[in-house]
Amino acid sequence: MKAIQTILCLFLITSQGFSQEISERDLECGTPEMDAYFESDKPWFLNNNYFLEVLQRYGYDLPKDYFDSIDERGHYKGEKISLRRYKNDSLLIPKLKKGNPNSGRISAENLRLLSLINYIPLKVWVHQNSSNVSPFTQPQIFEVIDLVNELFANNDVPIRFYISCDITTIPSSLYNNLPSENSMNAMFNNFQENNVINLHLVASGFSIGSSGTIPSTNLFITPSIVGGEANRGLLVHELGHCLGLFHTHARHCSSSSYPNGNQNCNNCNQESVSRTKTQGLFCLGTGTKKCEFNGDQLCDTPAEPNLIGGFSASQYGVNESCQIVWPNLKSQDNWGDFYSPMQFNIMSYARSKCRNSISAGQIAKMLSYLPSFAHSSSGYQITGFSNVCNNVQYSYNVPSLQGITSYNWTVPEGTSIVSGQGTNTLTVSFGNSVGTNKELTVYPQGCGYPPVSIPINVRNFISILGPTSVGPTSTFNYSTQVIDNVVYQWSIPSSWTMQSGQGSHTIQVTTGGSGTYTLSVSASGYGCSKYAEIQVNVSGSGPIQRVDFHSTNEIPPNQKEKVHEPFKRELVKIIIIDPYSYFNMEVQSEEEFKDLYLNLKSGFYIIQKVYTDQMTTLKYLKR
Repeated sequence: MKAIQTILCLFLITSQGFSQEISERDLECGTPEMDAYFESDKPWFLNNNYFLEVLQRYGYDLPKDYFDSIDERGHYKGEKISLRRYKNDSLLIPKLKKGNPNSGRISAENLRLLSLINYIPLKVWVHQNSSNVSPFTQPQIFEVIDLVNELFANNDVPIRFYISCDITTIPSSLYNNLPSENSMNAMFNNFQENNVINLHLVASGFSIGSSGTIPSTNLFITPSIVGGEANRGLLVHELGHCLGLFHTHARHCSSSSYPNGNQNCNNCNQESVSRTKTQGLFCLGTGTKKCEFNGDQLCDTPAEPNLIGGFSASQYGVNESCQIVWPNLKSQDNWGDFYSPMQFNIMSYARSKCRNSISAGQIAKMLSYLPSFAHSSSGYQITGFSNVCNNVQYSYNVPSLQGITSYNWTVPEGTSIVSGQGTNTLTVSFGNSVGTNKELTVYPQGCGYPPVSIPINVRNFISILGPTSVGPTSTFNYSTQVIDNVVYQWSIPSSWTMQSGQGSHTIQVTTGGSGTYTLSVSASGYGCSKYAEIQVNVSGSGPIQRVDFHSTNEIPPNQKEKVHEPFKRELVKIIIIDPYSYFNMEVQSEEEFKDLYLNLKSGFYIIQKVYTDQMTTLKYLKR
C-alpha cells in the first residue's frame, strides 16, 4: 500500500482558566493568513469552476454557471438550488443505487465516490494537569465529535471523523497549558501517531486555536466554556483549516490594525463585495476576478470584514443571537459597496455557536484536499429497516468486529433506545417526531473501524397518491409510502379490475362505470398497522388516456414549460409529487405551477396534469 501522509491536527480544549470577559467571547484563531499565491500550483487557483467537476464526481449537481453567477451575498443568481448529493432514501451507506442521472457515462471510480462517506480517524491525547485532572471527560469528547459530524451531515459533506483506537491520557502533562507556539510545536513532535489526525485536549493555550499552516498537519483549539454548539463551532473551524479552508475574511496584505482582516487591505489586496470586479492594472493578477484572487479565494463565500469586532464585549461584531452588529464593523469595502457577510459560515469569526454552514466551494476544496489525508469508507454495514413505523420496536445489527469490545450508537432525536447500547445489536422505538431523512449510526470503540450509518424514514401515516377524477374503463397507478417488511392489502370497487401490484405499495387498476368510489389500502406487519383511503370520481363517456412516465423533461429556469400536448383541453389541476417523500402539492393553473416550481428544491418530480378528458403524467428534473 502507498504510504499515506501523516495527519497531525491537534486540539486543545478547556473548561477553565478564563476571566469573565474572555470566557464570554471567542478569541481569534491563531492560524496565519496565507499568501495570495499559496495555492498557485493547484488546479483550482484562479479557477473556481474547477470545483464544479469535483462536486459532480461526488454526486452534487450545480448549474454550470454557478461560480460565475454569484451575488454579493454568495448566493446563486438563478433559480433556487439545493446543495444535495444524488441518493435514494433507502440507500445503505456505502451501497450505491444510482449515480448522476444526467451523465451519459459514469466511471466506476465516480460511482464509488458518489456512494462514499469518507471517514478520517482521530487519535485523541488527553493532557492532564499536575493533579491528574482531565480537561475533558470521555462523554464530552464524544459529544463534540458527534456534533461536528452532525454539522457535516446537515450540509451534506461526505466526510466524517471518528476516534481511532483508545484515548491516551498523559498524567501531569507538560502541555496541559501551552503558553507559546514553541510549547505547541514540542507537543506536536512528542505525541503523534501516523495516518491519523492527532487530537490533543489540553486545559488552555495562547489562542483559541492554530493550524500552523493550511492545509494543516498540526492544529489545536481551546473551546468556549459555553460548551455544546460553541465547542462544535471551534472544532469545525480548525478542521476546516486542516482540510484546506482559509478564513472568510482572509487578508493577503500586511496590517497592524485590529482586527486584522480583509477590510484593512488596499485596493489590490482587498476582496471586493462585487463578485465580478477584477484586479486592477497595477495589481498582481491583473484582470482576474478579485473573489478568486483575494480573501478566501472562493466566490460563493461573500467578502467580509473580520466579524470579531473589537476586544471588549461591547465591540463584538456578532451578538449572542448571531446577528451582525454593524456599528462595531467596517460596513463598506474600498469601493463603497456594503458588506453582506455570512456570519453562520464555519470559517468566519462569528461567535463559535453561530457557525453551522458550509458553501459549495468550501465542500469542493475540502474534497480536493482529501487524498492528502488518511481516510476510508466503511467495510461493513448496519442491517435493519430504513422505512419504518412510529412507536414500533426495531432492531439493528452490525457484525461482531475483531478487536472491538464496545459499540456506541447514536439515534435520531425523538428515538428511544430500548436495549443494546454498547453491543453490536440495538433495539429502538421511533417516536412521532423523528420524521424522514435521518440517520442511525454506530461507532465501534477500538482500532480500525470507522462508524457507519443507515438512513431512517419514519412513517407516522400513509396516504394514497393517484388521480381523483378519472374516466370509465381507464387504467391508472395508485401508490402509497414505502414501509419495510409490511404487506399492503388494497381494496378496490367491485366494478374495477386489479391489473397488478396487490401486496405491494403500488397497484395498477382499471376503473369501471361512472360514480364515486372509495379506494383503500392497509399496511400491516412487524407490529405496524396503517390505513389510508381516497375518493375517486369516475365520469365521462370514455376512457381517459393514460400516459406512462415516458420522458424526463428539464424545465429551463424562468422560461415557459415546453411540453408537447397534442390537444388543447381545459386544465383542471396540476399535481406535483416528490416520489421519495411522497409529499404532494396541487395548483390550479400553469402560472401557479411556474411560481411553485421556482421554489422547489433540486431533484426529480412526478407532474400530473389533469384535464377535463385526459391526464398526462411526466417525470421532471429540477436543477
